[in-house]
Amino acid sequence: MISFIENTLRKYKQIIFTKTIAIYAICAINSFGSFCTILAINLMVQKKYGNTALSISWLISSLSIAAFSRNAARSISDFNLQLIYIILQIILAINVFILSINFNLFQIYFFLSISSYLSAISSSIFRDFISKNVEENKIILVFQKMGGITTSIMSIAPIIGAYLAAKLGFNVLLIIDSLSFFISGFIFILVFGISNINSYCHTNLFQILKIFLTETLKSYIDLCKANRMKLKSQDISFKILKNYWYLFLFSGAFINIIEFPLFNQRNLSIQEVGYILTSWGLGNLIVIFLNEKASKKINVFISTIFFSISIIISFISTNFITMCIFFLIGGFFYTVISGNIKGNLQINIPENTSSIELWAHLSQRMSIINISVFTFSALIFKLNNINYLIFILILFLFILLIFSYELISKKQRKTIS
Repeated sequence: MISFIENTLRKYKQIIFTKTIAIYAICAINSFGSFCTILAINLMVQKKYGNTALSISWLISSLSIAAFSRNAARSISDFNLQLIYIILQIILAINVFILSINFNLFQIYFFLSISSYLSAISSSIFRDFISKNVEENKIILVFQKMGGITTSIMSIAPIIGAYLAAKLGFNVLLIIDSLSFFISGFIFILVFGISNINSYCHTNLFQILKIFLTETLKSYIDLCKANRMKLKSQDISFKILKNYWYLFLFSGAFINIIEFPLFNQRNLSIQEVGYILTSWGLGNLIVIFLNEKASKKINVFISTIFFSISIIISFISTNFITMCIFFLIGGFFYTVISGNIKGNLQINIPENTSSIELWAHLSQRMSIINISVFTFSALIFKLNNINYLIFILILFLFILLIFSYELISKKQRKTIS
């Protein structure tokens, strides 16, 4: 029955989607649904339980993402990953739908932790498929366009979501996210299918669940011990890429933390804040229209210079128009850098390391960085001086610039475009 449905759908896939378009479509649909859930939980938890409860909810989410380690990724790589991906999409859809029912705070925390953990697994598997279905010379461009799609939707989703929440209630946003998992799963089957469909009989779901639970426990122990966390490589290019990526994530986290308190300090109206954030989104959107030739001409060093300058001017300036212009420039180069580094990390992946292990590791580190920055910033905010955070951000951007120069030096790279 499953084989018949799959074959019927795949007869018509070329009429609707190519593999690249399917990747962009799945990215767009899941991103919109995800941002709807983020908005819904922000609104629901803050309104019913306050800011402290909201902070705890996102701390739980970050810790859940950190639980998916390289070891868990390695352990499931022998199974049918396509089937696991589809099953995860279905479970996530059901889980988010359950969240739309009125639960108490602790039940929200529980389902949110499940959703965050499974999403980390699902996104790592999806990126693994990208590496297997996209030509190596196009991977950087695909990651850049995916970044442009995601961040553009991040700017649009809150506007649509806020309108729907006001008219229909918070729960409808969660239902939209639930539907997004079914739709993206349908597109995935339509275009990529499920290889060796008969092998689903040999995919022991209880064994996979046991692996997830065991490796999650080990991962938390490793986090405490700072053990088994390193992604080892003898390649100097990969080491610099990886360190650059961590610094870039730190910079991004600080930007997220600083921007709204800064807007408040500048006494900007809600409308002006909306225009500034839309400018960032427009910068992200422009990246979608880059072709392969243009993408290769914008190297990491040049991108980092423009990104750093635009962010510094945006945060120092008190002029609304200036902030809008440089937020647009910053948004463009942020997405270009993100796609460039992700693509190059995939291309320069160490030997004996699978793609899914790489993305599981990077996802884990990203959540640890977010937790660290959020915790540190909370302590700084008690001093009531945002200038400390701006100084730290400028310091990170300066170090980032040094690493970007190292990335393009001929002595310490293979091929970094």
